Amino acid sequence: MDGRKDLDDVLLIVASHTSTARHIATKLCRRFIEDEPPSAAIDAVATRFFRSDGSIPAVLRTLFHTEAFRSYRGGKFKQPIHLIASALRLTDAETDAGRPLINFLTRMGHMPFEYPSPYGYEDAADAWQETLLWRWNFAALLGRRKIKGTHLNRSRLAKRSGDLAKFALHILNRKSSAEELAAVEASNNPVGLLLSSPSFQWS
Repeated sequence: MDGRKDLDDVLLIVASHTSTARHIATKLCRRFIEDEPPSAAIDAVATRFFRSDGSIPAVLRTLFHTEAFRSYRGGKFKQPIHLIASALRLTDAETDAGRPLINFLTRMGHMPFEYPSPYGYEDAADAWQETLLWRWNFAALLGRRKIKGTHLNRSRLAKRSGDLAKFALHILNRKSSAEELAAVEASNNPVGLLLSSPSFQWS
């Protein structure tokens, strides 16, 4: 015997344990809701994990239907890679994902596959709030089209978004205050200003 069945039995025991269900539920709720998710959401997701034999689609459907997920917004501080990806997506930028762009991930301490342990990078705000300077630098340079290999077509973006109020709504996913709009209108880099704003740092 080569022991493969024994290993499969051990994995089955671990996967079907209630502690495993709660551990995975906690990590998923922390990722999609906030750093300290409500216990009711964790309980619901853990129960679905246990009853569905670990079906991730079923677990995620339960998570996305919790009251916590529907009502909480802006509760997650974006990891650097999420910040950059969302900025590129929302501005409809084109990039070769070359070294000038990747350097920002290096500066923010979030290079893919380089965490020294299998646990992976932290998914909580405290681990990333010291990266603000490089977040602002990235936003400013992207708005000024100063990142080599990454192209921001401002005229196309303006045409798609409409006026500045609509553009700010598009970036921040909420209506801007009069003070915010005034600051954007007065800026010579409105894209950079919006992408470096506190609201854009959170999702």
